[in-house]
Amino acid sequence: MKNAPLILLGFTLFSIISCTKESGSNPTPPVVEEVNPPAITILSIPANNSTCEQGFTLNSDESSVSFSWEDAANTDNYEIVVTNLDSQVQINKSNISGNSTTVTLQKGMPYSWKIISKSLETSATASSELWKFYLAGAGITNYAPFPPTLISPVSGLAVVPNAQGKITLSWEGNDVDGDALLYTVFLDTVDGFQTPPQEYQQIASTSLEVDVTADTVYYWRISATDTNNTTASIVYTFRVQ
Repeated sequence: MKNAPLILLGFTLFSIISCTKESGSNPTPPVVEEVNPPAITILSIPANNSTCEQGFTLNSDESSVSFSWEDAANTDNYEIVVTNLDSQVQINKSNISGNSTTVTLQKGMPYSWKIISKSLETSATASSELWKFYLAGAGITNYAPFPPTLISPVSGLAVVPNAQGKITLSWEGNDVDGDALLYTVFLDTVDGFQTPPQEYQQIASTSLEVDVTADTVYYWRISATDTNNTTASIVYTFRVQ
C-alpha cells in the first residue's frame, strides 16, 4: 500500500490536465452566410442621347419626367441620380422600391442619369451606366452639344510628363442633332477660364498634347461648339510632378 499515494497523485494530476485542456479548447466559429452584393441594373427610359424628351408639362418652365429601369438581382431599393449638365445641380431620390419613378426637371436642359442598386443585407452598392438626354423646351429647333466629358487626367491626379515635358488631355463629346463639333481647350494655372492660345481653339480632335511645368497645379475644361450653340464641361485640376 506504499504506492497508493503516488497512484492517487497521478490520478489527480491527470484530472487537472484533462480539465485544463477541455476548458481551454477553442469553440467552433459561427457559420457566416455569404451575402451577394446588389447587381447593376439596365436603364430603359429616357433613352440614351435622346432629344426632345417631352415629359409631362407642369408649367412653362418645368416638366415631370418618367424614368424606368430593369429589376436588379439582390436589390431591395434604388437611388436615382439626375444631374443638370448645364448647372451641375444634382437631384437624388432614394429608397425607390420599384423600377420606375418621376422627377421634376427644368425644361430645355441637358441631363444625365444613373441608378444605384442597394440592399438591406450589405453596404455594397452597384451603379448603372450614365445616360444622357435633352428635356424639350419651347421653341428649340437645334440642341446644344452635351457638355464634354473630361477623361484624362482625372481631377486631382498627380501626373508625370513625358521626356519632352508634355502630357495629353483627352475628352468625349456628343451632339444629339448629329452636328460636327469643334472643341476649345482651356488650360491655365488660375481657374480654367483664361483665354486659350489660338492653337487650342476650334479643334476637331478629342485629345491634345500640351506643354506643362513641373510642380505646378493646372485647371482645365473643354468647350464644344456645333453650328449654333456652345457648351462647356466642368473644371478639372491636376498637379504636374
